[in-house]
Amino acid sequence: GLEGKHTSSHPVYGYLKDPGNKYQWIVDEEAANVVRRIFQMTIDGKGPYQIAGILQSEKVLCPSYYLAQKGVGNNKNKVFADPYRWWGNTVEYILSRMEYMGCTVNFKTYKKSYKDRNRRPAPKDKWAIFEHTHEPIIDEETWHTAQRLRKTVRRPDSLGTPNRLTGLLFCADCGAKMYNERGKGAHGLPRNNYICSNYRKHTADCTMHYIRADVVEKLILDALKKISRFAKENRDEFVRRMMESSSIQQDKEAKACRKQLEKNKKRAAELDILIRRIYEDNVGGKITDKRFEKLSGEYEQEQSDLEKSITEIQAKLDCFDKQSVKADKFLALIDKYTDFTKLTTPMLNEFVEKVVVHQREKGPQYTYSQQVDIYFNFIGMVEPSETKRECTKHESPAERYVAKNTSFAALGQYLQKQAEPSISLTFAEIEKIIGKKLCKSAYKYAAYWYPAFNRPMSNVIYNAGYDVASVNLQFHNVKLVKQYYYSLIKSCKI
Repeated sequence: GLEGKHTSSHPVYGYLKDPGNKYQWIVDEEAANVVRRIFQMTIDGKGPYQIAGILQSEKVLCPSYYLAQKGVGNNKNKVFADPYRWWGNTVEYILSRMEYMGCTVNFKTYKKSYKDRNRRPAPKDKWAIFEHTHEPIIDEETWHTAQRLRKTVRRPDSLGTPNRLTGLLFCADCGAKMYNERGKGAHGLPRNNYICSNYRKHTADCTMHYIRADVVEKLILDALKKISRFAKENRDEFVRRMMESSSIQQDKEAKACRKQLEKNKKRAAELDILIRRIYEDNVGGKITDKRFEKLSGEYEQEQSDLEKSITEIQAKLDCFDKQSVKADKFLALIDKYTDFTKLTTPMLNEFVEKVVVHQREKGPQYTYSQQVDIYFNFIGMVEPSETKRECTKHESPAERYVAKNTSFAALGQYLQKQAEPSISLTFAEIEKIIGKKLCKSAYKYAAYWYPAFNRPMSNVIYNAGYDVASVNLQFHNVKLVKQYYYSLIKSCKI
């Protein structure tokens, strides 16, 4: 097993034993084509059970029956009720096998004792992996892309299909994955957006980071168009810039990792001292056994989490030392896709590593700008001369709808006569201007004062050239700022 020879009795589906050398595997093209198709369908965004259903409907022989027909495998003498029955876990098993990259993987199971009849799964750090021992069916990049996609659970929603962006979007502030909200929104309009999952679940102090899915897809496609055009026209320059950019990014990430590693190691050492102290206090009778058990349990759990984090960070640092930019592989991907007019699911999964979404920043007239960082596979986040860091801007209309006979017209006329850049009005003063009492929502909800298609008074304020700067429901007043003046304030702050 340690010599790199296959120790399993039978090759995995897609391979056969070489008649001249029982330790050597050769590709079985008929089964290998099915394996390649399974990996491609995964990159196309399909799940294991969807793939199993497709193969079954096309009457593709299941692996066990196929191997039995060739006189190999563990089910040579089994009677199959349905030779075309594929299972989702069979597809998952195929997707997980490193052997398809040309590797020999030994010692994946073990026995506690020679008396034990059942073998148990061994931890991955105990596996013996030997590369390039036989012809690969799947290239390394495709295999790793499939593993990344398998980690993300994509559940169908009320629309019937999962969103293909799920698992790619991350919050810039807390690092959590973004949660997809889809379905029918207010007034029956379709809703398809992402928000920070920590904000949604209230598990961390984070903000919404709202962004629409169609905006993200447009940004990715625009970035791909710019990068592909630049790379095709200036291949050598592209490779040089990617090398420089990768080196800078790697240095920043490595510095942050080393800082976190040092912090974790220091805390782990502190916990050792704390555990020793509470043990001495328990022996000396200063704290009760119950208190000791509670504290020691909490400290040990924290220490266990820290040790896991230290191992992960150290592995990442080791990877930095070995990793180099793979601009040539990115260029090969660009050559593979000749049409960048539409963003397809395979294109999205093969090109994009992750998308980091920042919190929206408010601008004048209820406009918003938002920074979105797109990280590509092999080259990370790049900013060639034509591809600046992407921003989204949500434009507001020049004028919002208000009925001609609205009772709030007097407020608009009053505001248009004002020369001051900002005005503070009490609710009572507004009631006097419009000649009637405000509804209960005006006193209860701040949102009432901000423009929307079903809020005539706030739309009147907007059309008069004012933004609502603040609403104080406790003291019943509202501060309005002229839109041009609001722009000036924002530019001065920047």
